[in-house]
Amino acid sequence: MKVQKLKTLRTAHVYEHGDWNKDVKHLWIVAHGYGQTAERIIKKFDVLGSDHFIIAPEGLNKFYWHDEKRTHSATWMTSRHRLDEISDYCDYLDQVLEIYGAKVESPPILLGFSQGASTIYRWLKARNPSIKMLINWAGWIPDDIDLSTLSEKLDDDNHHMIYGLQDEFLTADRLKVLKGLYLKNQITPTFHTFEGSHRIPRKELSDLVNVINI
Repeated sequence: MKVQKLKTLRTAHVYEHGDWNKDVKHLWIVAHGYGQTAERIIKKFDVLGSDHFIIAPEGLNKFYWHDEKRTHSATWMTSRHRLDEISDYCDYLDQVLEIYGAKVESPPILLGFSQGASTIYRWLKARNPSIKMLINWAGWIPDDIDLSTLSEKLDDDNHHMIYGLQDEFLTADRLKVLKGLYLKNQITPTFHTFEGSHRIPRKELSDLVNVINI
């Protein structure tokens, strides 16, 4: 059996929060986690002021979550044809940045939650877009690619990781491995913690923005 690969068109959905006006200084690109949707995650960012404009692209793969409500969900990739899916979402994020990036003088702030963090790291490695800041919110750093070249782009001033102390996925053992991956790749984010689980609470998001002085 032979398989041929064809490049086809997909309709992507990008959610926005904020109003384009002269007050906008900060553009955010937010990547949701596995099983989430862009529509749900972007609601967390209503705590930010009018000088912030947030866009949340939604992963191209859709499915029903395994609950009674069959909740609509999305993911950035699966293990099947993974390299093609990574290439596809990198093309997708390139287009998102091209469309929205021209509207704000400052490079974007990237925030990846959970699976969205790995998505952002892979995009940075593959396409090297200009950024103002990267925030890894309870996500993983890909362990199958060399990210050491990002050490020149990311430092402890513009690269932050935040997670809840009761995160059910980032256990003590997992955090030890994650920090080892950062060290291996010569990447040194500033770490932040809060009392909570695997989620983005509005208060902690607002507090983080204040602490890192965006």
